[in-house]
Amino acid sequence: MKTQNSRKYSRVNTYLPLETRLVSPEEQEDLNAHVSKVGIVIDAETPPEMKDKALGEWLNILNDKMDFIISVLSSAYGSISSIAFEPLNMSGNGMRIASNKSYDIGSVLEIKLVLSVQPYKILYLYGEVIRVDPTTNSFNIALKFVGMNDEVRNELLSFDFKKHGRILKTKNRW
Repeated sequence: MKTQNSRKYSRVNTYLPLETRLVSPEEQEDLNAHVSKVGIVIDAETPPEMKDKALGEWLNILNDKMDFIISVLSSAYGSISSIAFEPLNMSGNGMRIASNKSYDIGSVLEIKLVLSVQPYKILYLYGEVIRVDPTTNSFNIALKFVGMNDEVRNELLSFDFKKHGRILKTKNRW
């Protein structure tokens, strides 16, 4: 007999820039997810080698120039940060992430998630740890969103995860 899926939101695998930090018990009293449109620098992986060597060299030169411009802007704004791409599984109610650290059930994490749209949007999400599954090299951390509001949930739900999910399929990290 097939059971009916009781999830309110579908889940998607994707690969986006994200950063986490443990929220202290004192900070947990007033958690409010929010959207920021602050400039950021994304620490993307090295571009693939191209068959056309001359074109590849030109693109690398342009990439180096862009990195320089971004670093100059970063120092001018001070609040710009570098965030690494990570695999994740997300829905409107929560997410699963890979972590090098284990967390206690009930702990709360702040998740800084970058939606790669123009302009870039940083979502500050809060998730209560509901499950920790050890793997060979890390831990899969399941989080239930807390402090969520309609604006942030709508940003999540309207983002085109399918486009970014293709990136994940080329990685063997999840």
